[in-house]
Amino acid sequence: MTTDSRIDVREVTSADVPAVIELVSATLAEFGLTFGVGSPTDDQLHELRKMYLRPAARGARLGARLLDVALAWSRAQGAVRMVLDTTEGMTRAIAFYEANGFVRDDSYIRGARCSRAYVRAL
Repeated sequence: MTTDSRIDVREVTSADVPAVIELVSATLAEFGLTFGVGSPTDDQLHELRKMYLRPAARGARLGARLLDVALAWSRAQGAVRMVLDTTEGMTRAIAFYEANGFVRDDSYIRGARCSRAYVRAL
């Protein structure tokens, strides 16, 4: 992993798809979940989805920087809240969301395999 503190965030391209699928599949497998089993994104909400990091990249504040970019982008689009759902086994993710202002509200559960949902006012 590079020690460069700069992170470039860009839209995914078709060339990125195999690497994205591999990352998502590997992360889900850590929690006994299978890629492609769940529900589609709710198009009417700003929803944080698939914010995964490889184990070697965790703990370096990359997640916080990615979240900052996602929140800023959503605000710029006029969103007033961001929602997400997750599963009980992702305890580090849950702690991260709660530490970053997300409040549990299970009415936002959209994924069939998810057991918790969170919302954050923007």
